[in-house]
Amino acid sequence: MKRTMAGRGWFSAITAVDVERLLALPEPARWHFAEADDGIVKAAFELHMDKAWVPIHRAISDGTLFGTLGERPLSSAILGDHLICQAELDDFIYLKHPMEVAEIAAALANLTREGFAEKPDAIPEEDEDAAAFCLDLVPQDIEYAWPYFEEMREFYQRAAAGGFAVLFSWG
Repeated sequence: MKRTMAGRGWFSAITAVDVERLLALPEPARWHFAEADDGIVKAAFELHMDKAWVPIHRAISDGTLFGTLGERPLSSAILGDHLICQAELDDFIYLKHPMEVAEIAAALANLTREGFAEKPDAIPEEDEDAAAFCLDLVPQDIEYAWPYFEEMREFYQRAAAGGFAVLFSWG
């Protein structure tokens, strides 16, 4: 049986000090980092991706939700190596450290629209993990994803220039 969920994602830029504060929290408490009344961790700036993160991730990685995800640093731009929270209701947070943010920003800057458009063609259309989260229902066309990709690229450039860490959250 498929579980329906929103599947919306967003990026948050946070300071290195806030990374330490976030990682000091127990994992279940990390999901609410931005809503904390005591201001444990607050994003310097954010970018909401709706569900466009799915086709973007498919275009810049190996298209899967779990595992090696493809070639770094592009494969780490959305999901990545540092899963720091998987909440009970399958909400996820991935961390990118400032050095990784700079590498990702440089790689994103080099990706053209044509190169971006070609990548999903090499990825299998069927993905059991994506289907389990109902993410296989998200439009995969470039016309939907490209404007979000451009905003994501600008977000990473800004985060890299400021020396921020980046969180990607979805659920």
